[in-house]
Amino acid sequence: MNERSVSVLTRRGFLAGASAALLTSRNTSAGGISGDKLQVTGLQLEWLSPDLKKDFDGTLSKIASLGYREVELVDNFGRTPEQLLTSLNAVGLRCKSRLFWIDPGSSALQSDFANQLEFAQAMGLTYLVALMPAPIPLADDLKGRALAAALDRITLDDYKRQAELLNKLGAQAQRAKIQLGYHNFNTEFRRFDGIPAYDRLLQWTDPVLVKMEMDIGWLVAGGADPVKYFRENKGRFPLVHVKDVKERDPNTVLRLKPVEVGSGIVDWSPALSAARAAGAQIGYVEYEPEPPLERPLLESAKICIDYLRAASRR
Repeated sequence: MNERSVSVLTRRGFLAGASAALLTSRNTSAGGISGDKLQVTGLQLEWLSPDLKKDFDGTLSKIASLGYREVELVDNFGRTPEQLLTSLNAVGLRCKSRLFWIDPGSSALQSDFANQLEFAQAMGLTYLVALMPAPIPLADDLKGRALAAALDRITLDDYKRQAELLNKLGAQAQRAKIQLGYHNFNTEFRRFDGIPAYDRLLQWTDPVLVKMEMDIGWLVAGGADPVKYFRENKGRFPLVHVKDVKERDPNTVLRLKPVEVGSGIVDWSPALSAARAAGAQIGYVEYEPEPPLERPLLESAKICIDYLRAASRR
């Protein structure tokens, strides 16, 4: 998720979508874990929405031909779980995780989450990953100074309540045999008493009930070190968003400058090694360019996976 996705902060609630795949094979050609680095063969599909909306099945086929084996969605493109599975299976793509938005102030949160669990079960998913840019409700279309001011009002107690909510949802998910995950932005790296709020979320959420999907781009842009978090929290990060960024911008106001993987400031070799050692299972390429595009999106998807194949061998 990039600035364009989250600065608008629409209350779409829990967006329908099918998702991505758990890598269990150690065979590099099938994707997954091989050697001392995480082998990245997953793709977060939201940024390819323009192509998918034009030709869903054809775009999936092209994605598979590039060597991707797992996908993760937010939107379901108007398809039922059965239709999604049919399309994905036809081209050999797997899906085991899904992103969904949480509005912590929504009165429909519980019913929406129940719908998410039902959808996940129908898809045979392993993970539902929560997107929550802030632990408090934020107005639609809030941005600029107004967004910065709203985020600046957040307290550590707000994050404690967020952790309690995640634990509660995680317990519900466990009963449905689904694992809850949490996707970071950069807002969680604001410090309280010298400690990033993200560290507190790791501390206050039950490691069994709430796993983490590390978005490396947001984390690095916020001035944090992915290797450190992998090393200090083994087993906590089964999922990774493999996103590169142009520069560090520790602003904590949901601003990001993504670039194709390998073109930015992330040092991928140690990051992939640390991810592997920490038990990461799936890495999803994510690149969300702002228009005008430098090249077609599928070309960018190829550049990213080609770079990662080379990086995994270094």
